[in-house]
Amino acid sequence: MEGYVFVLRKNVKNTVIKKMIYLEPELEDLSTKNQYHLKLNLEGYKPDDVVVTTIGKDLIIEGKHQKEETSEDGCSTYFESGNYKRRIYLGDDIDEGSIKAKFTKDGAIEIMAKRDPKKAKLQHKKLPIEQEK
Repeated sequence: MEGYVFVLRKNVKNTVIKKMIYLEPELEDLSTKNQYHLKLNLEGYKPDDVVVTTIGKDLIIEGKHQKEETSEDGCSTYFESGNYKRRIYLGDDIDEGSIKAKFTKDGAIEIMAKRDPKKAKLQHKKLPIEQEK
């Protein structure tokens, strides 16, 4: 859905350089017939920066982070602030009780859940049209 990084750099001459960058982290679908498996690259975020929730059949991933660095000579400061939010429809065949989230060492979050084909509902249904009298 959305992801923004705001970068602010200030140097000894009090020159401020600002820029806003739109980022869409890579989402990889590793799902199989029996398991739902997504991997979302959130490099730069820490596990405490990310919240994963479900609302009905939707999975919501939100992240916020801040980073500040000062150069060794103290002449410049680098500040970065990022926000991310994505909503993903899980599907009708997901076993809601089996959903798990894991933050990996390489800065990705993995979402896994068992698939239960018995829970899958009819996707398309032709509706009869009644005529008003």
